[in-house]
Amino acid sequence: DELVAKPLAEQGGIARAFAEFALLPDMMFLAREPRVLPLIPLWAECLKGRGCSLDHVEENDRPNDSPLWGWMAEDALNLSLRLGLLWKTPGGDFDVATAGEEVASMADTPMDERGEAGDRALRSLLARQVRALYRGSGGIEVSKLLLEAARAMQGTEHIWAKHCPGLLLVEFDALVHEAENDSARAMRLLRELETNRDLAMHPRDRPGPASDPNDNAILHADAVTDFYLLNLEYDARSSLTITGARASAMLFTFAGLLAEGGPLGPVQMLAPPPDAARGGA
Repeated sequence: DELVAKPLAEQGGIARAFAEFALLPDMMFLAREPRVLPLIPLWAECLKGRGCSLDHVEENDRPNDSPLWGWMAEDALNLSLRLGLLWKTPGGDFDVATAGEEVASMADTPMDERGEAGDRALRSLLARQVRALYRGSGGIEVSKLLLEAARAMQGTEHIWAKHCPGLLLVEFDALVHEAENDSARAMRLLRELETNRDLAMHPRDRPGPASDPNDNAILHADAVTDFYLLNLEYDARSSLTITGARASAMLFTFAGLLAEGGPLGPVQMLAPPPDAARGGA
């Protein structure tokens, strides 16, 4: 069975740049067809022609030595290997795995005609692959760790932390880093999330009774980010880029493993999906 739980190879987040997951059926379709071009140039042309969002990409994270679309296609290929959609042949080429065939078959219906049922099928398949194959140190299930963290922060009653009741991107980054490198540290960090929020706010007084909740949320998120990056030194320790952390988080929300918390609010957070908010799987 190709769907075997195993530690993630080439650690540093599950996605590094590619986040146009709705294009995966078309890309897998191209991968399984007879082709002249190698896969990365073929996918680069697909991404360039179909359009690929770059809103999550930091300018400093873009490569200086390779074209943008080739860089994005290379990460799509690596992600597909991590998710068991592709496998590398002994000859060095890439072939479509069973799960990839499932994704490719979705392209039999054009993207603009797939509708909600097609979207659900893709999201469900990606969620299945992430749960099974995105494992860190000691086989820790990264998706389960992140869901527990999101639940913990959604339920916080801390005077400051409740202004950002979800997992901040810097916390997501830190948890992923620890999960991939030291599962014991990852579980300890899960238990210390609220304590770290409290420590980050020690230089501050309690929020004023008339203070703006949006201002409080921004102030808290900035303080927590600084605490993780500087005091806890994740800026130097973690190999995730901002782009990679965003792309990885976007995969979790696309697959329904996490949800956007307060998407209209001043701070972006990750929350449990509705069907998991009360302790479901």
